[in-house]
Amino acid sequence: SYSLNDYKKIVEMLKEIKNNSNKNNISIDDAVTMSLINNYSIDDCVKFKEILEKFEQHGCEDDFRRMIVLDALILNTDRHMGNYGFMVDNDTMQIKRMAPMFDHNQALLPYAEQEDFENLDFYLASRPTQIGEDFNEIAHALLTPEIRSDLKNLRGFEFQRNGEFDLPEERLQKLNKLVDQQIDGILERKRLYVPSNEYENARYQPEQY
Repeated sequence: SYSLNDYKKIVEMLKEIKNNSNKNNISIDDAVTMSLINNYSIDDCVKFKEILEKFEQHGCEDDFRRMIVLDALILNTDRHMGNYGFMVDNDTMQIKRMAPMFDHNQALLPYAEQEDFENLDFYLASRPTQIGEDFNEIAHALLTPEIRSDLKNLRGFEFQRNGEFDLPEERLQKLNKLVDQQIDGILERKRLYVPSNEYENARYQPEQY
């Protein structure tokens, strides 16, 4: 149950969203709050199944599935609940469709060093996803026959240089290889992530002589 003050805070937050004429993109967190007004509990709303059903309800379940698969493909570690959501009508606050995808600055291993690429499987074991626990497992679970086919058709994908943000050729080729590796990993449900305690134990395990 929620106190009157809790509901007042929720209503004030919704008013703030509505009054901001430039904001017609609400996150899942905001949608969860809106659901509270409609007598859904937080526990029910934040479960992944309910989130997926929310997108299905508004005719954009396929878009949501594809977003998760793309995040696995490019290893986007920043898809928290504030980084996806819905487009809404500012006057009625009615959901119209899924918001365009945004915020991919944590994709494609931006902080990986040369030695990380040389030990890529080990490095990827420390990269959890924000939705679920493992990129490939959650993406595999959301595949449909159409998405599976599209994913297979991406084999051999290569990034094109745009002349402005040119990466070293060696790193670019490794990213091309990574995408191909991820295609197979998603299709085959190959787990990447290792829980932090197991990862640290493996990382610092003394060498055997």
